[in-house]
Amino acid sequence: MTTLTRAALAGTAMTAALVMGAGTASAATIGTAGSAMVSTPTGADQLCGTAYIGADTHVGAPPAGARAVQGVTVTGKLYDSGSVLQATASATTDANGRYCIQAPAGLASVITSNGWVDMSFTPATVTDTSVTPNVTYAGRMSGPGTPSADGKLTLGEFIKHPWPNLITATSAWKVNVVFA
Repeated sequence: MTTLTRAALAGTAMTAALVMGAGTASAATIGTAGSAMVSTPTGADQLCGTAYIGADTHVGAPPAGARAVQGVTVTGKLYDSGSVLQATASATTDANGRYCIQAPAGLASVITSNGWVDMSFTPATVTDTSVTPNVTYAGRMSGPGTPSADGKLTLGEFIKHPWPNLITATSAWKVNVVFA
């Protein structure tokens, strides 16, 4: 059984705790309006994005007024063209909802050779108790398709999210997690 609880923090943000089974907890904090910021790679072989409550902008910055979700763990699993798992890496979102996963060297070459990254995140939902009645938001990886807690970053998606530019891209940015 999964239980989601929320409590106020200093009157400016909300905390969500996802409690599973025998007391394992994962906390997420919902920021104030406008707290979501763009996450920018600082080097090669990174996948970066923002977890936020707001409209899905897919390949874009969080919309004006978007609320950051801190404490979301984003995981990427890199597979080569033969479906062989090459690496797994995770990062947790900060107070502005930003994360950057450091992939192994050669991320872009694996993807451009028909590899991909399976992206997922936890928790899958957050509940905002700052409003009455409370609102629970389901998360999904940003982009087209069926709302899902996971997404596949293939070559087609990688070239929509190039960092620093399409010609020399070795990292991807604006790979967002949207709660709506």
